Amino acid sequence: LKAGDALGFDPWLHTYDFVQDFAKLCEEIGARFVPVEANPIDALWRDRPAPTRGAISARPLRLAGETAQDKIARLRDSLAADAALVSDPHNIAWVFNIRGADVAHTPLPLAFALVGKDGPARLFVDPAKLTPPVRERLAPVATLHDPSELEPALIAEGKAGRRIAFDKATAPYRLIDVFRAAGGAFTTPPDPLTLMKAVKNEAEIAGSKAAHIRDAV
Repeated sequence: LKAGDALGFDPWLHTYDFVQDFAKLCEEIGARFVPVEANPIDALWRDRPAPTRGAISARPLRLAGETAQDKIARLRDSLAADAALVSDPHNIAWVFNIRGADVAHTPLPLAFALVGKDGPARLFVDPAKLTPPVRERLAPVATLHDPSELEPALIAEGKAGRRIAFDKATAPYRLIDVFRAAGGAFTTPPDPLTLMKAVKNEAEIAGSKAAHIRDAV
């Protein structure tokens, strides 16, 4: 790069910290690091597979060891902001007691969630992934929304002057940027669900042992 150049990046594929670091590097030589509305690789990828729509299943309480209601309550108690955006699919699966089929060899549901200190949690997920029994299971803990509704929801939260915590490791820059542009205040701490998920309860420990025995055989 040289002075006056602009280096583009896809804001969906990088975190806030990554963007700040590269922006500083570009500024040192008089260049700019700028988000692009459309990734040019997407236009070139003629035979790109369609987005996955793996069916979501409900995790039985006997295997989860804790209800989704209790997990969400723990998340709310940990918040130092008005809400948290959950962007790590592992944490989505854990906190809502669900499993997905969007990623090979790992039962992850690709989705986002917005969990405030009060009111219902909001789960942004492709409706094609949800069967009626799973919808019924999620109804007491979250309202269900199409992923296309996420950015408008964040813009509305920003205009209301809310403060949202975005996961430092996985939140796309794009979501932080639209929220900030709407007037919201944000932080980028580690997702507290990651540590909660790491501390296993008795049912999870028993399940891990049973899975290891089957795998070892």
